[in-house]
Amino acid sequence: GACSPAEAVRMATVDAAWAIAFERRSGILAPGRPADIAILRPVSPNDDPFAAAIDPATRVDATFRGGRLIAGSIG
Repeated sequence: GACSPAEAVRMATVDAAWAIAFERRSGILAPGRPADIAILRPVSPNDDPFAAAIDPATRVDATFRGGRLIAGSIG
């Protein structure tokens, strides 16, 4: 209850990159930036995406580093 799920995701991405002075190269998905991301599968397809991102029941389907698939699968 200290913050909303959307605020929690922002703190873990954009704000965290800013805090360690990496805001010019990480924290958001944008052209020219490395695509280090995880593809998540929420318990229910109707879940709020921010709430699903921080829900322990959400499963990681795939992980990408530098835009390349390194674990899991998509499709």
